[in-house]
Amino acid sequence: MDHDLVAAEGLLDQVHSACLTADFAKLAQLTPLIEEVFVQLAPLHGAKELSGLEFKALRNQRALKSCLRGIAAARRRVDEIASGAHTRTTYSKKGTRISMNPTETQQRRF
Repeated sequence: MDHDLVAAEGLLDQVHSACLTADFAKLAQLTPLIEEVFVQLAPLHGAKELSGLEFKALRNQRALKSCLRGIAAARRRVDEIASGAHTRTTYSKKGTRISMNPTETQQRRF
């Protein structure tokens, strides 16, 4: 495998790792490097040679979408807290989200 293809695979692996660890600063650093490497790869290699990178690119696409969903969920939660919502949230044994009014919670305890 050519050195540039190995470098591209390495960058894709780094992106995946950064997604798994929520290292958004690292993702920002990698983005221009990936763009540069892939712009250089395209004219030098055919579709068959580049198809080996497709698996990792698709894997990264799924990981990045998961990151975005996580960020959106965190943002919604911060907005809930900032809006002064007076509900408590817990989860059932099955993982279902349950919202409780604090006055109901206090009444149940007594």
